[in-house]
Amino acid sequence: MKKVAITGGIATGKSSILQYLMMKGYVIYSSDSLAHDVLKNEGKQEVLKEFGRGILSDNGEINRSLLGKIVFNDLEKLDKLNKIIHPYVKIRIEEIIKANPDLDIIFFEVPLLFEAKMEDMFDVTINIYCDIDTQIERIVARDGRSIDDALNIIKSQMGTYERNKRATYAIDNTKEINNTYRLIDKILGEIL
Repeated sequence: MKKVAITGGIATGKSSILQYLMMKGYVIYSSDSLAHDVLKNEGKQEVLKEFGRGILSDNGEINRSLLGKIVFNDLEKLDKLNKIIHPYVKIRIEEIIKANPDLDIIFFEVPLLFEAKMEDMFDVTINIYCDIDTQIERIVARDGRSIDDALNIIKSQMGTYERNKRATYAIDNTKEINNTYRLIDKILGEIL
């Protein structure tokens, strides 16, 4: 089985690529979804101990938006959150891989692949990137965040140059999406 990680900064177009791969019939898992589930389950008490009960919504669940405002404005707090969540996400990825031994290839979206030091779990890593102006524009339009908030999130993540250097493949997703799909198909041909 080939294990492939799709990574990249916020709003670089990872979701479009994952949808394309799903449309082609590939099995995809999102580490963000796994992390959200960890926040509801095994990581919840540790996060509350670190960040306090003020991050809870009325329904008793962790308010991810509120938690995000805290951690994206303080890199030390972001690091603490990641140190709680990432080990659980790694375990879940390992469990998913073990549960799917018959697949020829499996994809995981792992936005913080290199920050979490998870790259050794995968045979191939693909970094999706775009220029910073496009990233900001997408964050503001998609999430309704301010330009300053968008910049804080981008600055909290590893830079494009470093990601590209570490990845097996790097794809510029600033251009026409069909160009990106052609590059993905080319990479799939090489991997398989």
